Amino acid sequence: MTKTAAIFHGSGGTNQSYWIPWLKTKLEDKGYEVWTPSLSDLDGIADLDKWENEALQAAPHYDFDLMIGHSAGVPLIFRLLSSKFTAHHMIDVGCFIKPLPTMKDNHPSYPS
Repeated sequence: MTKTAAIFHGSGGTNQSYWIPWLKTKLEDKGYEVWTPSLSDLDGIADLDKWENEALQAAPHYDFDLMIGHSAGVPLIFRLLSSKFTAHHMIDVGCFIKPLPTMKDNHPSYPS
């Protein structure tokens, strides 16, 4: 059975940002089927509502062995896991656990 992984970028990123292409290749070399979506961006700000809808529509399936999120991709994974997605393992990279000082109330990239 093929292992599956999903990697989500953060605000201002794409599926080609930072270490994502490298990690995708490494996981594929280990036999994983890897989904790395490029989610829409609004002037460098992630909109979790919009990203959740995009992921739900574009996902090849909803059950992953591994989900990895960078920055705002982490709260997105929590949202996805609260809806239709499941994951056996999750890795969070560079996430925030409370609003950043520059975020106003109801910021679209902070989990509600």
